[in-house]
Amino acid sequence: MARIELPTVFAKSYQDFEKYPSKLALRDTYGALELRAIRNRLNERAADLFVADSDTFIQVKDVADDGRAQKKNLFSDADLKEWLGDKSFPDSSDPPRQIGDIASKEDPRCRFISLVNDSVTHPLHITLKSLRRLFAYHQVSPIFLEYLDVYGSPSAEDRELRFSSFRTETSLVDAKVGSIIDGLRRSGRKYQMCYNLKTVAEKDLSENKIEKKKKDPSEKSWKIRQSVFHHQFDVGSGTQLWIFGDPHAAIKDRVANLVSDQVNHLSRFDSVRASFKTSLEVHLDIGRWSTTGWRSHIASLETKVEGLKSDSKFMNEKSDVNTDILIRVQSYEDKTNDTIMALESNADNLESLIRFYSDLVKDEHFPALEQDECSKVVKRTCSQIRELVYETRMHIRRATILVKSIADRKTIFIQLIQSKAAFRAERLSATMWRQAEKSAHETIAMRVITVVTLIYLPPTFVSTLFSTDIVKYQGDNGPFGGEMFSLLALQRWLQVSLPLMFVTLVATFGWVWYDGLKIKARERRLEETIPGISGI
Repeated sequence: MARIELPTVFAKSYQDFEKYPSKLALRDTYGALELRAIRNRLNERAADLFVADSDTFIQVKDVADDGRAQKKNLFSDADLKEWLGDKSFPDSSDPPRQIGDIASKEDPRCRFISLVNDSVTHPLHITLKSLRRLFAYHQVSPIFLEYLDVYGSPSAEDRELRFSSFRTETSLVDAKVGSIIDGLRRSGRKYQMCYNLKTVAEKDLSENKIEKKKKDPSEKSWKIRQSVFHHQFDVGSGTQLWIFGDPHAAIKDRVANLVSDQVNHLSRFDSVRASFKTSLEVHLDIGRWSTTGWRSHIASLETKVEGLKSDSKFMNEKSDVNTDILIRVQSYEDKTNDTIMALESNADNLESLIRFYSDLVKDEHFPALEQDECSKVVKRTCSQIRELVYETRMHIRRATILVKSIADRKTIFIQLIQSKAAFRAERLSATMWRQAEKSAHETIAMRVITVVTLIYLPPTFVSTLFSTDIVKYQGDNGPFGGEMFSLLALQRWLQVSLPLMFVTLVATFGWVWYDGLKIKARERRLEETIPGISGI
């Protein structure tokens, strides 16, 4: 195909695609500071968000002018460059770029690009260079990078589940230089949007053998997943672009059913109104995808909670209600709250989609020849999307009731645990009281022994030290009969023992009294530091 003449602004923007988004043709729309912040964030996340060129796997599908859908898998940046029609590097020697060589084929009637990954925590199967090339070629809004930022978690955990947003850019009149590219069928009069939706799907436990062993095979495990969407529609030419952040390629499979390779789609893309209608069909199908699985997921949570209610071993007074049960209940409550959050974000974004298209067809700059027919299509589609919103709101109400039920159940378990703890504390208190009573009796006995010891210790010491014989037994053959009493010895013994006994008792009880004063002083200082502790 012959070279396509391109505006210099666009050509230079694409030539510097590795500086995306700083070199966008319409970069003044966003501001230099915001573009610099987005670019820095993209560079910081590159290691976690993108793969090496050898691991590239981009799935694309184009609807050509003849209505045939052509799909292709791209496995490298070179494949992407060739698919876009960039002929600026005809051989490996990389000669200087020529502006007229960077585009050699028109944009298709419709283009679907799936940026797939294995899961929300895994990187996208595209390199940073390829993503910049792709986004610079189609002048994708840099805001979409914030949506892709939910993928490639370095901690292998989905920490962006609460992220939700709906952003649009509309330019139906006064197209700026650089956005009008007749050779690529770009009129410059277009709108683009970015949003994300979430669904829930049964988790494949076969991927995790350890988890599979731990869980009952009959028990289902559910995982909330989110996809992000970028859509451009040119109201002048009717061409459209879709880019999906697509974990597990779920959206790609739905697009394959909607735009089958086996069917000719010429009538769906041969005019602006037909292409506009088809784009709304894609939005509607994405909305239906976001409502699947929630009913079964909530029913599964309800079954688990009902199991807690009906299981008598948890309610029996003799049962051992421990913290493991509270952990399970808390887990159910967290999952239900995450479900409510995801459903609310879906409902908000679907309602934003309705408002956007309702306002779009009322815009005075919307193509007049297409306005009436497109308004009818928008009315029908919005009516169907409102039904999806109603269904989503119903799931929210159901999950909200379940959260209240879980909270009540958790309160009961907490009360049971507290009552068990109080009963055990009472038994422990009774045991401690009995031990205290025994200790009290033993203390009294020890005091008696101590007093007696203090009384007898000085006399014993004196008797041992001085060998005082107050009464001396000499047997039947002694000069004074069988015994001899010494009054002098008794007097000496009393003169030494009684003062020593007095000093010992005074010193002992004085020491006890002094220690009591120190204890009271410490209690007063503690009372000053922590008022009211004496009443505890």
